[in-house]
Amino acid sequence: MCLKRESEPTGLALVLTILAGLVDAAVFLKMGGVFVANQTGNCVLLAIGLAEHLPPDGTDEAASGVVGVTGPLTSLPAFGLGAAAAGWLGRAGVLARIWPLLGAEALLLAGVAALPGPAAVRVGMAAAAMGIQSVQAVRLGLPGVITTVVTGTVAALFARTAEQPRRRHRAAMLGMVWLLYVVGAIIGAAGARIWSLSVVCWCAVAIVGAGAVLTRQHVLPDIEDA
Repeated sequence: MCLKRESEPTGLALVLTILAGLVDAAVFLKMGGVFVANQTGNCVLLAIGLAEHLPPDGTDEAASGVVGVTGPLTSLPAFGLGAAAAGWLGRAGVLARIWPLLGAEALLLAGVAALPGPAAVRVGMAAAAMGIQSVQAVRLGLPGVITTVVTGTVAALFARTAEQPRRRHRAAMLGMVWLLYVVGAIIGAAGARIWSLSVVCWCAVAIVGAGAVLTRQHVLPDIEDA
């Protein structure tokens, strides 16, 4: 089972990209400088945190701040767990449509917004939501669009500039994904500073919930076909 290009829910992918930037920036600012969508950044933060426990090299250079390992060690496994669960259910044929994945993501983000509990729990829930979203993006079948990270999108965008003009039809969409991730991050950072992480997450829940309603008829391709 596969989706034809003309029926691909490109709009949903663009909305989810904004959402990822929104949540990532807000959590980073309010939950101790950890990413929940950009797991490449967490790998770097984890490495820095581990390196800071090494003996000093005797130079006068000092780090501007201490990077802990708790945040990355919470976010990375939670992201992987969310992605693995969504992937397993997809392979088992349980999730044939988009809306159940969006619903699960919305519930996790609602938990982040509503729970006053430990930061680690809220970070884990947000990261699991982003892991689910990443699997959705893979199954939407849009080349170069993962929605939760834009490194590959940027690489694909500039790679397409070297192709023949007739094959550059996706360059505009890739550029839009890049731009919307940045816009989402700006909105998330501003919202977290002006209001709170909970307000930003409730807005994200509303966006995902609306997406679930609007795409309830969309059928996802099998993971092998995505």
